[in-house]
Amino acid sequence: MGNSIGTNSGFGLDRPVIYPSSKEKPQQIQSAESSEEASTASLKATRNTGAASPSTEASQATQSQAAKQAESTQSPAAQSRRMAEADIADQLVKLGYPTTSENRHLASQMTQYGVPLSQENFQALLKELKGRHGQENIEASVVSLLKGLAGLGRSVDILAPYFANQVSVDSAANQLIRALSQFQSHLSSPLRGFDAAMLTQLSGIIGSLIDDLKRFQTLLSKVSGQYNGDVLTRSLLAFSQLLNGMEQRWLMQEQAKQAPFHRDLKQLKQSGYDFLNAQLVQSILSQNNQSAYPVQTDQFFYWSLPNPMYQNRDVDVLVRKSPSEPDHLDVKRTRLIVQLETPELGEITVIIDILNDVVWYTVNADKKETKEALLSMRDTLAAQLKAAKFNLRGFATTDQRVDVKALLLPRGNLDDVVRIEVEA
Repeated sequence: MGNSIGTNSGFGLDRPVIYPSSKEKPQQIQSAESSEEASTASLKATRNTGAASPSTEASQATQSQAAKQAESTQSPAAQSRRMAEADIADQLVKLGYPTTSENRHLASQMTQYGVPLSQENFQALLKELKGRHGQENIEASVVSLLKGLAGLGRSVDILAPYFANQVSVDSAANQLIRALSQFQSHLSSPLRGFDAAMLTQLSGIIGSLIDDLKRFQTLLSKVSGQYNGDVLTRSLLAFSQLLNGMEQRWLMQEQAKQAPFHRDLKQLKQSGYDFLNAQLVQSILSQNNQSAYPVQTDQFFYWSLPNPMYQNRDVDVLVRKSPSEPDHLDVKRTRLIVQLETPELGEITVIIDILNDVVWYTVNADKKETKEALLSMRDTLAAQLKAAKFNLRGFATTDQRVDVKALLLPRGNLDDVVRIEVEA
């Protein structure tokens, strides 16, 4: 989906950076050390062989000249060191961009996310960021490019709230339910320009949407083996088109914008967009990375679902993609990660590794008593897995917290970029 990110004339993580320093030295000038070594070697040869014949002297002169020519044409030695901020500034100058703090920060973000710092990529990001400010927009634009969505400014607007930690599917669902109920209250009275029977039918549609949203929040309703989120999304898309048509008809009347009906209609449209955007975030983050120099080889499908045990909190689900076929899931060899939070148990992350019919569980929990409670359920879990034809091979706990965002969008350290200097 979208275009691949450019790699021309750039550098990135997991790839050496070569910067010729172009410090030319006259070939006829030798160091004192090399001259002294040559003189010493010549003296030793004279002492060992005695007086040299003219033919021997000519041969030695020829060999000496050949050695000098070989030394002058020998490839220069390369020196490597850790990359520094100054190196990013050097690359910006090479690309023809001013080394402002904003440009250096953007270039640093590109390198950390594995996006090569090239002319094509930097120009694409500057275009995406035009009129946008803030760290959340910078990260959203870089990740949009990483996911192959360059040129689609809409993706930046969708991802920016995620990087600002403002995306919650459950919260968006609650907001949409409130907006639907408020708008539905206007439909019980006659509205100028709309047929009464149509308003009654619309009220019924809204009631069905509210019920679907509540079932979605409790993860109870399934359609064809999948949660009804897909069906709900399609229904909301069609409903938003209906609202657009109603707004156009309503605005043909005088003083229409000042009416409470129009205010609630606009709020309902915005709540619907917020809910749909929360769904689109998952789709974008599930896209394969387009960089030829990935920071991390593992890629995941990602879902964010309402948490029925904690209002306005979500359950994050990651499933590792098949390394050989990144668009598919190998159910016989994968990793499943589930992270959720409850008021009583705190944050819990369960990592399940699957290899054929054998599974391993690793659990991280905030509270010690939560870990102990989970460990006590090991035998029960093993029995349930056996009934599903799986064998529990291991069950362990860890104190290392799992950062879901870092798994989805791993970032490298600039210290991992090696600059190779070559003196020619």
